[in-house]
Amino acid sequence: MVKKNTLIVLIACFLIFSVFLVGCGEAVAVVNGDKITQKTVDKYLDFVKSQDIENILESDTEQLENIKANIIDSLVVITLLRQYGAKNGIEVSKEELDEKYQEIVNSYTSEAAFEQELETRGIDSDFFKSELRDQTLREKIYYRITEDIEVPEQEIKDFYEQNKETYFAVPEKVKVSHILVSFMLEEEEPTKAEKQEALEKIEFIRSEIEEGEDFAEAAKQYSDDTLSAENGGDLGYITKGQMVEEFEDVAFQLEVGKLSDIVETIYGYHILKVTDKEEGYIQEYDEVKETAEQYLLNEKSSIAWEDFVYNLIDEADIKYLIDYNSSLTGSENDDNS
Repeated sequence: MVKKNTLIVLIACFLIFSVFLVGCGEAVAVVNGDKITQKTVDKYLDFVKSQDIENILESDTEQLENIKANIIDSLVVITLLRQYGAKNGIEVSKEELDEKYQEIVNSYTSEAAFEQELETRGIDSDFFKSELRDQTLREKIYYRITEDIEVPEQEIKDFYEQNKETYFAVPEKVKVSHILVSFMLEEEEPTKAEKQEALEKIEFIRSEIEEGEDFAEAAKQYSDDTLSAENGGDLGYITKGQMVEEFEDVAFQLEVGKLSDIVETIYGYHILKVTDKEEGYIQEYDEVKETAEQYLLNEKSSIAWEDFVYNLIDEADIKYLIDYNSSLTGSENDDNS
């Protein structure tokens, strides 16, 4: 049994680069008698290079060779999937392909917009349809392999109990408004005078609010956070980890309706006001049962698919005709694999 590694991710990512027409020319690999040609590999390598706007690959030989190896390996996998589909009556009809293609076209504002997208990415429609055919075939085989997988009720309950404080914890959140007086000028370090001027302004604003001015109106008039100022300084609900530490430390300790002291962050000086709080809690089992079941189902399906793909690889007669390290078989220049 070959070592199962990160290639399974590669399989998913590179299905979009898989080829439908084997073509003619020098073979780089043979899979159960079906050739994968250098011409085919070059076609996909050219496509990858066309997406490299900064031409990084031109000077990174190692990365380019890794991509080439990944392309070959992914072509080996899709070849095995085609062979499996042919043996087991799983195919993609012209009607299915046309329907899938049209669904994608319809997701654009017009067919012309879709064609422009293909042109921009250096993809012709025939090439795209061949990729779509392989992707659809993969989906159909995936469904066949995983359709009977189920998750027992007890397994869902056990998963919930073991993970409820991590996966199913709803964090505490507060609804907070703020007024910002910034002392950042074009990302340069503020001078002492600039910080003092900002501090005097925020102190003035705070005193105005204490004397009765409406917080929201003050935010609209004075806040340098123009986006929230339009809403009276309202930032909506926040959870821990969303804002800078100094801001959060105050926001989560402040009582609802109370005005904060002046808070300094890297953005400037703030005044905070919390308008609502919601305590954190653990979701009940019945609330998340379907979510947990789907998570476990996806996990089991992924394992089943990985086992299936590597079983195809193990049982296949794969010959590599060039010198490179295969991630599939873990061998170098494996002419007799």
